[in-house]
Amino acid sequence: MIEASTFASQALLFCAAIAMAWTTIRSPRRSNVFALTFFALLATVVSANWAQTLLAELSPQLGNIIVAALVLLIPYVLLRLAAEFSSINPLVQRLSEAGLVVSLVLIIYPGTENFAALLFLLAYFLLVAVYAAQRFTIAAATANGISRMRFRALSLGSILLGTALFSVILTTLVEGIVSDVVSVIRQFMVMGAAILYFAGFSPPIILRRAWQEPELRRFLYETRSIPREPDRDHVVAELERISAETIGAPHAAIGLYNEESGRIDFRVNSLAPGETIGGQAFAEGRPILSLDTLSDDPDSRELYEYGQAYAVMAAPITTDDGAIGVLSLYSAHPPIFAEDDLSLLTLLADQIGILLENRRHLELQAELAAREASTRLKDEFLSLAAHDLKTPLTTILATGQYLERRMSSSDEDSTDRRSIARLNREAARLRKLIDGLLDASRIEQGQLVAHFEPTNLSELTTEIVERAIDQGTHTIRAEIAPGVEAVCDALRIQQVMENLLENARKYSSAGSVVDVRLSAEDSTVEFSVTDRGMGISAEDQLMVFDRYFRTERAEFRTAQGIGLGLYICKAIIEQHQGTITVESEIGHGATFRVTIPKDARTTGAYGERETLAGISPVPEH
Repeated sequence: MIEASTFASQALLFCAAIAMAWTTIRSPRRSNVFALTFFALLATVVSANWAQTLLAELSPQLGNIIVAALVLLIPYVLLRLAAEFSSINPLVQRLSEAGLVVSLVLIIYPGTENFAALLFLLAYFLLVAVYAAQRFTIAAATANGISRMRFRALSLGSILLGTALFSVILTTLVEGIVSDVVSVIRQFMVMGAAILYFAGFSPPIILRRAWQEPELRRFLYETRSIPREPDRDHVVAELERISAETIGAPHAAIGLYNEESGRIDFRVNSLAPGETIGGQAFAEGRPILSLDTLSDDPDSRELYEYGQAYAVMAAPITTDDGAIGVLSLYSAHPPIFAEDDLSLLTLLADQIGILLENRRHLELQAELAAREASTRLKDEFLSLAAHDLKTPLTTILATGQYLERRMSSSDEDSTDRRSIARLNREAARLRKLIDGLLDASRIEQGQLVAHFEPTNLSELTTEIVERAIDQGTHTIRAEIAPGVEAVCDALRIQQVMENLLENARKYSSAGSVVDVRLSAEDSTVEFSVTDRGMGISAEDQLMVFDRYFRTERAEFRTAQGIGLGLYICKAIIEQHQGTITVESEIGHGATFRVTIPKDARTTGAYGERETLAGISPVPEH
């Protein structure tokens, strides 16, 4: 039993040393070199009988001295490994080095074999080993994520190894079966320590993935409500905290790209793309791991030293629109990170991108809801105000028209006559504005287009053109196909034609030509108005049919209106199941083209097609 357990522990340690050697060859980092040395020492010490037999031929004492020296090196190398993974007091490290030198002197030079020397050797071994194990235990208690699992393995491995080495002393005191039992237990402890140390120093991919899975689930659980947080800085701080805890890094930083400044804004500073490891990950669009930032990026040395960021992992935060920021994790201890962590970091960065995108959508929804509520209140107010103003305004207009007719038949002062005429014009303009507000309210209620009847559009268009010609401000050229008829709301179609013709005259120079065309196809009617005015920019064409839209161009600012005319026109045409479009270039005028079916009641569009206001008219029965 003893021989089998001894052989098993030796084989396991040799396999661990070989695996660690392969890891060191692929990634010759200082921590890997120390781990390889540690496993080599353990394997050699466990095989001490073989080593002593081989060395006995050279010198009877040489084998014992070498094995003793290797045993004393174990706690020192373990302490150096602890320093790679956590902070070690420099004084403790110097004292351990001095103690190692004294211990080697005591076992090499003759004449020092006495009780005091033995006591010093035991004290050195136990103190250094216990201190290293304590550092791993403290790190396991304070770390998070994958690092916590690694430190737990190292802490438990140190406890098992210390107990196994202590049992060496025990077996020298207890003989017989007790000694055999302790020896077997010791071998299993060594095997367990070897497995745990290997899992802590260089965890295999399958083990690292097993540790990553619950941490990723925890990340998803803890971030589920973050998009609803109102404060962006708090959102970023929480994402940084949870990301660091998930991977087990001491620190994390999230930077978001600012399109206006062209820089990546962190909570404490801002960097240009390409600056530092994080900026490089953003600029190159790929995750980057640097285990020696001072050598890999000497230009940012001051930043790394200030933040003790000697090892950095960074991955771009992306959405469907591209990279929007970068997630960086950093530590003063490079062994905290590994190449395999980049895949998890990329997953976290992608998830953060989704969370930030969801938050942006929620903000847009809230903003849109607030705008809709504000617009609804404004529309309700304007509708009520328009209703309240219409009755007294009708009285004012009727009285003004009566006075104007009376003044025209008398010889009273022409100044009063002109004042009354101006009063009537302004009252008529105000009534038109009020009618527009009421029409906008009817659009929301689906009551704008109400009465469909057969209409001779050729006659209707001719009447509208003749009235425009009578005003004498522009040259109106009309091409009106005869006998064009459609089933429509005649008053509303007339309103559209008059509005388009009025706009053509309003936004073009007096005396210029305005073309009006009416034609018919098999099932549709087309009406168009073309002016030679200032034209409409491509940007404004996208919004020209929006409610209350008025261009910011200086040459249009003097034009009267509140931006409802084309909005109402579009609603009327769409409730006729038709279309209205604009074609224009700056300085070359504009053409508004309307197309409606000859009978909107039979298009089948009432049931499915939405109008501008989201409401389809109710068909007549």
